[in-house]
Amino acid sequence: MVSTTRLLILLFLFLSGSAILYAQDVKSHKDSPVKFEVLSVRLASPEERQSDNIGADVIVRLRLSNKGRTTVYFYTSWKRYISPEGYTIRFFENRIEWFVGLEETAGKSPGIERLVKSGDGGEWLALTKGTAIEFELFDSTARTRGKHAQTFFSKVGDKGIVSEVYSDFYEVPTKAP
Repeated sequence: MVSTTRLLILLFLFLSGSAILYAQDVKSHKDSPVKFEVLSVRLASPEERQSDNIGADVIVRLRLSNKGRTTVYFYTSWKRYISPEGYTIRFFENRIEWFVGLEETAGKSPGIERLVKSGDGGEWLALTKGTAIEFELFDSTARTRGKHAQTFFSKVGDKGIVSEVYSDFYEVPTKAP
């Protein structure tokens, strides 16, 4: 009888602790100052397709907004380029994959280091409180399995901690025959 009572007490403590941790996780996500949302996804017209990006035939319009009380910084690989830099990710067969090329994927984020090496040194641009930017990125109908999202890298305030932020997931349209 004593072991059953101890077991019930331990189970109660475990469930209480889990509920508290879950509530803190939800609160921290809800209180995040950054909102990264997909506004639209459409097939690019022949004129809009980039000739140097083979297969880039989908245009994704995104909005990045700062709903918080402090400045958020986002990374761009190219100086004087205002679009946040990150990766296209895919949710497929209950896992997330990061595209590191048109077809090549990785099971975890390649991180900001790869982006820093690929640009001209890039820079951190400020998104002050209460402001937003909208921009478009290319995706591809060649990568239609699963849902996609975009990521970017940010820092909040003067903190040096870099975080990878994810947009909403979206469906890639199928290419017309």
